[in-house]
Amino acid sequence: MDPTSPSIPPADAQPLRRPFCVVAAIDMSEASSRVLRRAMLIANATPGSDVHVALVVDPPAVGLAPEAVLTVETSSDSLPQLTDFVNGEAKALAERIGTLQIGKITAHLLTGAPAREIVWLAAHVEADLIVLGTHGRTGVRRALLGSVAERVVRTAGCPVFVDRSKKHDPAAHAPEVEPMCPACAERRQATGGKELWCAHHQEHHVHGHIYAGPRVPTGANSSPFSFQD
Repeated sequence: MDPTSPSIPPADAQPLRRPFCVVAAIDMSEASSRVLRRAMLIANATPGSDVHVALVVDPPAVGLAPEAVLTVETSSDSLPQLTDFVNGEAKALAERIGTLQIGKITAHLLTGAPAREIVWLAAHVEADLIVLGTHGRTGVRRALLGSVAERVVRTAGCPVFVDRSKKHDPAAHAPEVEPMCPACAERRQATGGKELWCAHHQEHHVHGHIYAGPRVPTGANSSPFSFQD
């Protein structure tokens, strides 16, 4: 074979797999740290994944036309507030769980309607997942309110993870939905989660089964999907 001719891959060669891609939509509010950490934790669970961090602002805030879209790498000095935030969160997370296995983190400054720009970015980077929050501020720190999250869920071409603080309030439930049974909670704690129901509610869950799946390392920070503020 001529050594200068292009090499031909073997017939059984597997095509290169595209990295898993997560878009994290933030608004620089207090909830943004949680959203970005959640996105990085999910990406970190699949080594080599990419994370795209999107900040949507009002056009007048950056002096651009409504249709303008500006995208920058995280190493750029032109957007210190955004890039410093992303770098800081990545370093903080690495200090807690060890070296991150994320392939690349890219920061994007977008202008326009938040839901539209988030979905636009996700489509153009072929995102596998969008992570966003539900609360924020106005103006430059454009809020990702419930209406925005709803539009993203409705129009996105991939799954959407809406992150929020964990707070189960029985008073907020519909009247027909009972709060957690104290006896069930006591039983779960006593058995270390091996049994979920008290004697009374066990009658309604006779087919219940807990599937543990493959064993995973236990201990502090062992779960890629759990963290405390």
